[in-house]
Amino acid sequence: KLDAGYAAAITSADKLFSAANYTTAIADYRKALELKPAETYPSEKITEAETKIAELKAIQESYEKAVADGDKYLADKDYENSLTSFKSAAGIKPTEAYPKQKITEIQAILDKDKAESQRYQEAIAQADKLFSEQKYQSSLEPYQRASGIKPAESYPKDQISKINQLIAEQKKMEEDYQKLIADADAQFKAAKYEDARGLYVNAGALKPAEKLPKDRIAEIDKLFLELQNKEQSFAQYIKDG
Repeated sequence: KLDAGYAAAITSADKLFSAANYTTAIADYRKALELKPAETYPSEKITEAETKIAELKAIQESYEKAVADGDKYLADKDYENSLTSFKSAAGIKPTEAYPKQKITEIQAILDKDKAESQRYQEAIAQADKLFSEQKYQSSLEPYQRASGIKPAESYPKDQISKINQLIAEQKKMEEDYQKLIADADAQFKAAKYEDARGLYVNAGALKPAEKLPKDRIAEIDKLFLELQNKEQSFAQYIKDG
């Protein structure tokens, strides 16, 4: 009867051990040990089962920590570290669905971010090129597009503000230039060449690349020279009697 009870306890315990039901298996091994304290097999299996329980506990703790880290990083939008943590969790417990779901979710976010970053960089490169060429109006659109792709980035917004200021300054300079030219033309037509020349000089200072002020100044200087020559000729004529 003792042998039969021992054998039954061992059979039950071994079956539970094989099914990884270690805690219940330990209970049956202890029953067997109570029936036959001198037997070493139950004690060995109890030690083995306790080792398995400790290993499983360590695996579960590692898994839970990896998942907790992944969730925290994800909440902080630290997608790279979150992805690493969930991949670690999936490696620890490959049958768990949650880490795999999160890996798929994060990878989609990273792929989207990569595509957005590429479009952002392309827009910035286009805008910077136009800006460096002083094509301010044309550079506005790609800066605005870049800002729409990444609203949190300050650079496109700063450039847009700078461009609007430059455009406003250019507009005012153009208005001042056109007024100076109009006033200078009026003085020129009235034969007030000295006043006209000063206004053309001021206009040329505003827009050094413009040809009109230079041509007008040269024309006035030529008139002054002709007038000076006439005055000298007249003075010589008076002197000669």
